Amino acid sequence: MQHTHDDLGIAIVLLEQLNEDVIPKTEDILQRLETGALLDNWDQQVLEEFIQHTRQIMPLIDRHPEYQDLYANLAHLLKIITDQALINEKNR
Repeated sequence: MQHTHDDLGIAIVLLEQLNEDVIPKTEDILQRLETGALLDNWDQQVLEEFIQHTRQIMPLIDRHPEYQDLYANLAHLLKIITDQALINEKNR
């Protein structure tokens, strides 16, 4: 049972970080990219943080399939951002 309790604590912390920090920052990046902006150093740091968070939750996702939709949404958001960043780079 300790494993499940530990997972719950980890999930809560990671979800709070995602909701309060990482996702709002990535949404800001996406909004700027949609206007044609290019990624800057700050954007790249935020995206690295985003990728780190998604990697951190992967073991939790493996143990708890109920979080798979969240993980899929995070991966989809990252794909949208990277696709838009590539389009913007090509258009410069």
